[in-house]
Amino acid sequence: MKATTGKAFVEVVGLTKQFGEVKAIDDISLSIGEQELVGLLGPNGAGKSTLAKILVTLLKPTSGEVCIDGYHLSEHPKKIREIIGYVPAQPILYPHLTAWENLVLFSNFYGIKKHDAQQAIEELLEAFDLWEWRYKILRKFSTGMVQKVSICRGLIHDPKLLVLDEPFNGLDPVSRSIVKTYLDRMVQKGKTILLTTHFLDSVDDFINKVIILNRGKVFSHEDTHTLKEAFLKNQKTLQIEVKGTLSDSVPTIGAFPESIRLKEIKGANFFVFEIDSLENLEDKIRVIQSKFSKVSYFHTKDPTLEEIFISLTKKTKPSEVRV
Repeated sequence: MKATTGKAFVEVVGLTKQFGEVKAIDDISLSIGEQELVGLLGPNGAGKSTLAKILVTLLKPTSGEVCIDGYHLSEHPKKIREIIGYVPAQPILYPHLTAWENLVLFSNFYGIKKHDAQQAIEELLEAFDLWEWRYKILRKFSTGMVQKVSICRGLIHDPKLLVLDEPFNGLDPVSRSIVKTYLDRMVQKGKTILLTTHFLDSVDDFINKVIILNRGKVFSHEDTHTLKEAFLKNQKTLQIEVKGTLSDSVPTIGAFPESIRLKEIKGANFFVFEIDSLENLEDKIRVIQSKFSKVSYFHTKDPTLEEIFISLTKKTKPSEVRV
């Protein structure tokens, strides 16, 4: 029977995974709610793939407990495998088979009825722009196309939880957009998604929760809005973007006070300023505005996930990074 776990769909408590003397995962606890789209971020060797493999039952933890949809991993691994889809960093497919044959094969592994499997495969191949390639063998596919077939494979049994390890590897911008659109639609239908990625710019406005791992530990476990707000409050500098025309009274961009620094010029009449201190912020904003005869766009720049990620992990020593 299911355990009673409240609203959390995934619960991890005191989880440790040790390889010899190295702790890839070091006593972490976290939770993921239903219909959350979570980004699992961290530097190389932080433990992301190890955690993903534990969640999908490919690795046994050294200690600790995992509960997914009310089922304890230690007691019901088979049941958990039925409700989880997994997209590994390196696709596990058969290159001598066609895209269609690969997906039929994996649907058989899940015991999906022929009619249901055919319908699911058709929908997935259409959604991922692979339909016209369905009868081509995979060895003729580009890296990005193989990656999309791999994602289809992880979705073939309509899992409640989808775990994707670096799903954007090899994908061009159009394909990344296709994948993001489909994943977002899954969440709207009640699914839960956990993904690892190095493409932070691709998920900045996409994921709604962030888990940052470093050296096998959880450095941050917040929804993206809360994380960005907290980071912004602790920043010593603030970036302000302005689109407009400099006043005739400003002979050069160097006419600004030392505390207001020009960081970047983005095309014609688009300036990015950086303020050294948030002290007297309103006065500094007024100074910037006064230097322009016309302003069509003005706002403070929110921190990106990449900036937050670098700030939280930059103190890590190479010798301390886990594998």
